[in-house]
Amino acid sequence: MSLFAGMAEAAGCRRLEVAWTAGTVADLRAQLARLRPAIAGLLAKSTIALDGRYAADAATVIPPVSGG
Repeated sequence: MSLFAGMAEAAGCRRLEVAWTAGTVADLRAQLARLRPAIAGLLAKSTIALDGRYAADAATVIPPVSGG
């Protein structure tokens, strides 16, 4: 997951690796807040984009998959 501007500064990094099986954007926000409490306040008022589009908190987020 990429972080930008003040969120990257508060987290102390520009990328976070998150162990993720599936859930909603709201679930992802909650997990990120647990992993990096310093960004919890910013997460509450930030938008999350999936595949280049803004996603509502109820949107489902699945992990990257590959197959053959």
